Amino acid sequence: MKAKHFFCYLAVIAVLFTACKKDKDYRDKWIGDWDFVVEYYFWSTMEGYLLCSDTIFYLGKINHENGQEQLYIQYTPTHSILVDVDESGKISKDDHPYWRDYTRGQFEGNDKVYIENGTKTLGSHTEYIINGVKKKGNKK
Repeated sequence: MKAKHFFCYLAVIAVLFTACKKDKDYRDKWIGDWDFVVEYYFWSTMEGYLLCSDTIFYLGKINHENGQEQLYIQYTPTHSILVDVDESGKISKDDHPYWRDYTRGQFEGNDKVYIENGTKTLGSHTEYIINGVKKKGNKK
C-alpha cells in the first residue's frame, strides 16, 4: 500500500515539474544590443523633391516583456517600434491606425535585421530604412 501511495505521489510531482517547464520563445535569439544604421528621408510632394535626408548610427536594443506578443525595437534615441515577428523572421506591424503607415522587414539569421518604417500623406513622405547587426557577446 505504501508503494502505491509513493508512486502516486511521485507521478503528481513529475506532472507538476513538467507543467512548470517554460517553452523557449523563438524570438529570444533576437533579444539584445544592436548596432543600427538608420537612413532617414523626408520628401515633400508639394515641393516635388527630397527636403531632408540623414544617416544615424545608434547602439539600440531589441527586447520584449514576458508574455508580450511583439518585439520592441529602439533604433534611435527618440524612435522605437513594436513589431510582430513570425518564426521565419518576417517583420510586420498590423496595428497602424491608418493605411498610410507601414512597417515591414526581415531578420536574417540571428544577427542581422532590415526594416522599412514610414508614413505617407498627401503632402509628404517620411521613411526610415533600418539596418541592424547584433552586437557580439550578447548572451542570447
